[in-house]
Amino acid sequence: EEDSCKGGQCLKGLRRPTVQEFERFLPWFLQDRPNLHCAKGGLGAYDTAVNMDANGTILGE
Repeated sequence: EEDSCKGGQCLKGLRRPTVQEFERFLPWFLQDRPNLHCAKGGLGAYDTAVNMDANGTILGE
């Protein structure tokens, strides 16, 4: 298992994240490159689809 998949960065169980969890993990997801060992990254597929400011706040259109 790759280091980026460790460390309690994933939600446990089958539930939707809260707004706070979504906002916390979104920047991390958008910067993480998927690979054969850990396919959970969004870099490349979604990183340019979301506009955020320097603090990670999602900006509207």
